[in-house]
Amino acid sequence: DYVQKNDTVEINYTIKDTTWTILTTSMEDVANEFGIAKENILAFNAWSEYVLPWINTAVLGTKVGKWNGVLAEPNDAYGSYETNKRVTFNELPESLKNATIGQQVLMTLTVEWEKKALVGVVTEKNATWATIDFNHPHAGKTVQIWVQILKLFKVCTDNIR
Repeated sequence: DYVQKNDTVEINYTIKDTTWTILTTSMEDVANEFGIAKENILAFNAWSEYVLPWINTAVLGTKVGKWNGVLAEPNDAYGSYETNKRVTFNELPESLKNATIGQQVLMTLTVEWEKKALVGVVTEKNATWATIDFNHPHAGKTVQIWVQILKLFKVCTDNIR
């Protein structure tokens, strides 16, 4: 069977950039080989609004057990890199006092009058100030996703009375 719109799938995946550097994977052997953290296998409804379109494109029409790859430009993948998502705190909030460069931090900020929890990476820091980058780590990159369909649950089309 091939994946069709609204089927539920479970997939293994590996995401690479244009230099073939592995950015993320759900495959333990690949993660170990490249010294990166293994991500969870994904399960979702194909063509759901909650799934990035380029991932849906990779799974649609793919047969169980098979691999398929799709190339995604930055705006279709993790977005373009935006310099306005780099925020410098001239006075260190308590949550940043013990943070180190390269560390991920969770911060609650007011964005356009709305409080939001954002994950960022400390890119610069000294005793009195710090710069946090709230872009996705892969923002601005053209990426390729390779998916393997592990399980397929076909959508039920029978009328239920």
